[in-house]
Amino acid sequence: FTTSEWLGDMNQHDIHVRGIDLPTGAGVTDLVAEPAVGRVELSWRVVEPEVLSHCVVRRRLAGGAAFDSVATVGRAVDFRAERYAFTDTSVSDGLEYDYQVELILANRRSRESEPVSTRVLPRPASLELRLVASGGRDAPVRIQLTSPVSGVADVRIFDVQGTVIRSIIGMVVEAGGNDISWDGRDDGGQRSPGGAYFMETRVGEYRASLKIVTAGW
Repeated sequence: FTTSEWLGDMNQHDIHVRGIDLPTGAGVTDLVAEPAVGRVELSWRVVEPEVLSHCVVRRRLAGGAAFDSVATVGRAVDFRAERYAFTDTSVSDGLEYDYQVELILANRRSRESEPVSTRVLPRPASLELRLVASGGRDAPVRIQLTSPVSGVADVRIFDVQGTVIRSIIGMVVEAGGNDISWDGRDDGGQRSPGGAYFMETRVGEYRASLKIVTAGW
């Protein structure tokens, strides 16, 4: 901040002002724009955050002429690492954007970062399940769930007789990629034997199923 020292002779109504300029080394480093479906996750660090008033996140279509302000960020998400973050959800799937962070210092000066570019991921047309790891020997089954929408997922695991052995109800998922894991236990906490199982997942009106073959736990 700018420090002003007021020295005055109250009898003569004489006031003197002395201003101290802020350091000029403040700036943005490690600006990263991570794309997802329907959003971009931004993070950056600030050099000399003690002289910072706030950050302004600016965006334009890739290669555009001028940046527009999309958000003001005043507090760090991690003070020790001096790291700031913002999630931009006002983007369109599949489009490429340039981002820039402008620092507004307490003395009203500003610093602008170099722009970074990213392309928002296209929205999948359907709900998809993909086996990542089949589990066994104390390792969980790992599934990647790709959803066209954000919402609440209901997951059920069936044995080969069609009996539901494990239910996960009300799992919050984001549009795009999500991780599901199953530790091999049924709803009663018992370990399941090796063999074939079927996972069925619903998110809103979308539905997907997957066959899982595991060696058991």
